[in-house]
Amino acid sequence: MSDAFGAATQQNLFTGGDGAKSYGWNLLNSAHATGADVNITNPGYLSIYPIGVSSPTGATFTVPFVYKNLSGDFDVNIGTNSASYGMGLVAYDPASSAGGSG
Repeated sequence: MSDAFGAATQQNLFTGGDGAKSYGWNLLNSAHATGADVNITNPGYLSIYPIGVSSPTGATFTVPFVYKNLSGDFDVNIGTNSASYGMGLVAYDPASSAGGSG
């Protein structure tokens, strides 16, 4: 996979709300963010600006979620500059079943 956050992939993911974006990116739960972009606010990075979201017991936890479907072998480097929100990488195998082992 080429550099997903290079100058050529610059885009405002927030434009148009939820759904498919350029270069294979997708955005969900945009109503819970004030913005999301690639290589605009912070050159070379994906930036997401969530609205303070809490999840009461038994409630659905809905935070802004940016993703890209990938297949095969790939390397990923992640980091965060904010401890205010739970952030990280989610790896999901669409061939697996819910609650299954693979």
